[in-house]
Amino acid sequence: MRILKYRKSGWCIAAVVLVICVALYLDYLLLQKPKLYRTSIGRKEDNTFRNKLRNQDYNLIAAVPHKPRQFYGKKVKIVPHGNETSNIKKWRIYGLFNESAKKDTLPRTWWELSKKNSGNKTYVNKILHQTWNDYKVPNLFIPWIKSLKRHHPNWEYWFWTKQDGRQLIKKTRPDLLRMYDSYSHDIFRADVRKYIVLYEFGGVFLDLDIESLRSLDPITYAPCVLCQEPKAHSLLLYHMDNGLAANGVMATRPRHPFFKYVIDNLRETSNLTQTVKSTGPLMLDKRYREYIGKPNDSGPDAVILADPDDFLPTFDEDVSQGYIGTCSIGNLPGHYKPLCEKMEKQDFANEKKLPAHSFTDHKWIHTNVGHFLEEFGNETTDIHKVISHVINGADMIGTLRNYR
Repeated sequence: MRILKYRKSGWCIAAVVLVICVALYLDYLLLQKPKLYRTSIGRKEDNTFRNKLRNQDYNLIAAVPHKPRQFYGKKVKIVPHGNETSNIKKWRIYGLFNESAKKDTLPRTWWELSKKNSGNKTYVNKILHQTWNDYKVPNLFIPWIKSLKRHHPNWEYWFWTKQDGRQLIKKTRPDLLRMYDSYSHDIFRADVRKYIVLYEFGGVFLDLDIESLRSLDPITYAPCVLCQEPKAHSLLLYHMDNGLAANGVMATRPRHPFFKYVIDNLRETSNLTQTVKSTGPLMLDKRYREYIGKPNDSGPDAVILADPDDFLPTFDEDVSQGYIGTCSIGNLPGHYKPLCEKMEKQDFANEKKLPAHSFTDHKWIHTNVGHFLEEFGNETTDIHKVISHVINGADMIGTLRNYR
């Protein structure tokens, strides 16, 4: 009996040891694989989970109101987009994975995730759009224009003049023609024709002072992409904690509802005298924040606000006094401190090495200021001599039905 008792005890101990080993092994496996959480952070039972996440850094694949919309591949705090704590009950978190996750188990960038979600279907037409007042572009821009064709040999290159834009508006939105003509400066009209060209034809619109660093093919799997101003601009110049959408690089499928929403509301800001507020980044960012709360802001109607380093990795050094002025203010909110310390360490100049993943870089040439020609000269070259096979925007207006 005593021997039988010892044997039973031995089996119990072995069983306990075995259970512990299996548990440790399973825990090890879980640590090696992404921990995915799908939860509504508004439900009462999620409060503990939400509070736990909020105090930790996680890799956030998507954080959206109602439906998947925004894609990120960097460490962020788990808070509602834009710190809109009053709307916290509307938010869902999709696809969180922790620090110990294998790097190759989930897409790490919004363009990788877009490709996966689209089933390898491209949304954005492989068309590069650029614009100027006429076909004679300042020679300053020529190296950057050539960089586009160098990295996109199989893409079409369309060029839009001020008059081309007017013809397109007359054809598609005659109700906006008087507003287009009434703007006080050509920079306003340039912004408007960007939005209308993209809505009607799709593709990628880039400012002339954008240098191409690599192919834009990966972003064609996303239905709509906006670049974002550098953090130095959004936080130190405009005091916007949530970032600031920009229009220096924009990509979209034809007839995307976001650009229709932008175009339909242009009149609301047409009387403002500052470009940035009337047709530029502040206006575009406002429309973006309004659009992402709508029920149809996902799937082929989604809009992705890219990280600043994706398209605009360098800030404008010509306005360094603005950064210095902000950073010298006493009692700044705590979230300003890391950026100010970094900027001060760099003597408010850009780092020489650009991020390896950047698609483009912005040179911040202010063509809308009076001294542009004095500073950079007035020598020009016909765009048709710079790029072979240039497609004139005016010639494409008659083909609109092919893009609808």
